[in-house]
Amino acid sequence: MIIRRCISGDIESVYKIEEKSFSDPMKKETMFRDLERESYFCYGLFEKELISFISFEKVFDEGQIISVATDVAYRKKGFAEKLDDILTPFKETFSSL
Repeated sequence: MIIRRCISGDIESVYKIEEKSFSDPMKKETMFRDLERESYFCYGLFEKELISFISFEKVFDEGQIISVATDVAYRKKGFAEKLDDILTPFKETFSSL
C-alpha cells in the first residue's frame, strides 16, 4: 500500500470514486485545474489502483478539506483513516485544518 500525492494521470480514478461517493461530484475539469494550483493538495492511497483519496487546500493560513472518499469495494476497512496521517505535517503549518 502506498500513499502519494496524486498527479494528473490519477484524476480519472479520483473522479470515478468521487462520482460514486457524492450526489454532486466535483467536475473532472475542476480537478485538473485544481491540481495545477500550488495551494491545492490531493493524496491517494494506492494498492494496484487508487482506492481512497483526500483533497484539501490552503486558504490564507488555514487548511480546508474538500473531499475524502473511498472506492465502494474498500469502504469500512479503515483506508480513509490512513489518509489522515497525511494531514499531520500540514496541521503544523496551518492555523486550522
